[in-house]
Amino acid sequence: MPSLYYRIQGEIDRRALKLLEGPKHYGWYLGRNNWTAWCAHNLLLAACYTVEDDQRLAAIAMKLMVPMQRFFDTIEPSGACIEGPGYWVVSAGRLAGFVSLVEERFGIDLKAGDNQKFRNFGEHILPLNIGGNLFVNFADGSLKIDLDQGLLSRYASLIGSDQLSGLVADDIDRSARHKLANPGRGRGRNDYARQFLVHLTRLLFWTPENRKSAARTCEKSVWLADMQMMIARSEEKAGAGLMLSAIAGSNDPEVNHHSHNDVGHFSVYLDGEPMIIDLGQGAYSRATFTETRYDMWHISSKGHNIPAVNGRLQYAGKGSQARDVAYRHEGTSSYLSLDASPAYFPDPGSRRMIRYLNFSHDTAKIEISDEIDLGEPLTRFELPLYVSDRKIVVGTEGVCRLYGTHSVLAITPENLRVTGLEPIEITDPRHLDVWGSRVFKIGFEAIDIEKAIFGFSIEIG
Repeated sequence: MPSLYYRIQGEIDRRALKLLEGPKHYGWYLGRNNWTAWCAHNLLLAACYTVEDDQRLAAIAMKLMVPMQRFFDTIEPSGACIEGPGYWVVSAGRLAGFVSLVEERFGIDLKAGDNQKFRNFGEHILPLNIGGNLFVNFADGSLKIDLDQGLLSRYASLIGSDQLSGLVADDIDRSARHKLANPGRGRGRNDYARQFLVHLTRLLFWTPENRKSAARTCEKSVWLADMQMMIARSEEKAGAGLMLSAIAGSNDPEVNHHSHNDVGHFSVYLDGEPMIIDLGQGAYSRATFTETRYDMWHISSKGHNIPAVNGRLQYAGKGSQARDVAYRHEGTSSYLSLDASPAYFPDPGSRRMIRYLNFSHDTAKIEISDEIDLGEPLTRFELPLYVSDRKIVVGTEGVCRLYGTHSVLAITPENLRVTGLEPIEITDPRHLDVWGSRVFKIGFEAIDIEKAIFGFSIEIG
């Protein structure tokens, strides 16, 4: 129906393109985060589909390249995405789509694949893969991620990355198996209208026909310096063996507006299963981005695997960050140390709250210790561990055993006693989708408070 076509074209022009061409610059135009890539790519798509005047189309593209360049300038040289892997999928996919659209529509070669930061950004997701569609979920990250398979295949081809291509290929096979096994299941929250044609077209035309050429491997020790995150594994294959992720980082929302109060937090995975966890991103509401954000338990430090000292929790704001952060990988071990005291005290001075994390790659063992020196009496030390819904056995000797599908994870506390095993009912809809109806909190407290050194050893057993 021609009338419907012209009506749609006119509404797109009135509601989107003419606003873009006007004098007002909306927040996304500043290029600060993933929202820029999302908006710029969608607007360029709309213009390419509906604008028939070549000069006007070129002017729109030039205007959109300004915020996209600003966004790209905010990416660290390492390619790290501090907003989390879910936001990486949006920003990386849309960046690849934008670059491809400019090149193909206007017949120019941006040579994006020659840019090392562009290459690094495309491969940033690889070390974060736990296995399947599970990814390390710090801050507002979500454990389960729906990859935009078409756009990310395009990114892989732009930079010639067999590893990224392999990750996408594995995800295509995984999602196909899932859909074949659940033919009557309704669409998920991400399977909405934009995927019916646009996503399907990308999948058909941008995904290589031969998807089995590259075997994917994972580095056993990775340090993401811009994010101050360590990822360590016992095996080079995703979804196998013992895996640790740990972050030093910052609680300053000016550094990352998706931040949680999680300086020093760690998570542990066994054979691709999250065992000691980070709840991650909850369902967004207006309150999520107000001054009450950090009152939410899964965002506050009491919802992370970090201590409360003398009843004090971490705070959010300028200066609330780890200091004296050090990472090293020597032989068969990886180490991370940090002083978390600035996250607890606005003026930490000589106070020290040092967390040491050591991962032994050959023995598949994790050792974690907290050394506390407040320059005043230490009266209370409490430390929670959040665990996914599974069988948990607390032995008389204090060893906690978490049962996975194929193996058992043993947690041996040092100078800590178990105070309780508490099931936590999940009511947040996003957490329900990821974690199910409940998780557990294992509470620990100090045995010898004067010793002021507390910790765990974690191993398969």
